Amino acid sequence: MHSKDFHSDWTEWILIEKENRFRKEWRSFVFHKEKKKFVRVLGEGKYKQEGPWILFETESVRKYECNEEEVSHPSRWKQRSYLPCPSETSVSISVNIPHKLLYHFDSEERSIAPLQYESGYLESGFGIGWESGKPYEEGILFKKAKSKYVKKEFQPHVYYYGRLD
Repeated sequence: MHSKDFHSDWTEWILIEKENRFRKEWRSFVFHKEKKKFVRVLGEGKYKQEGPWILFETESVRKYECNEEEVSHPSRWKQRSYLPCPSETSVSISVNIPHKLLYHFDSEERSIAPLQYESGYLESGFGIGWESGKPYEEGILFKKAKSKYVKKEFQPHVYYYGRLD
């Protein structure tokens, strides 16, 4: 924490598109001992919704990496319309395709929360689903777990609605 030699920042979003399609993008900026690296992971696929449950099925994932020297405006790396790696040279990433992940939609909060913590297509062995009761039941255990992961101060576990136009 508070290292002068290392800094890491990231952002992630899901774009819901027409015909039950989606794009999920994760971007990272890492500064380590005067070297800066940008990483962009882009997944695309389809989704199904039944009630509050949304299943995202990723059909393809591409990963791009570049150094600061290749980027014309490094300060803009979080902007959705900006491509931090102009050459867009794809690097391999190990993801089982199709990759499926279940989310819960909250109409009041206008948010979706994954039942398993995942960021940049790297899954962790914890999340809302690990602390819930029965599958697809929105009981008290589910509500407590969801509240815990959605309100986390470090790496919150939710995507909030936001218009792009």
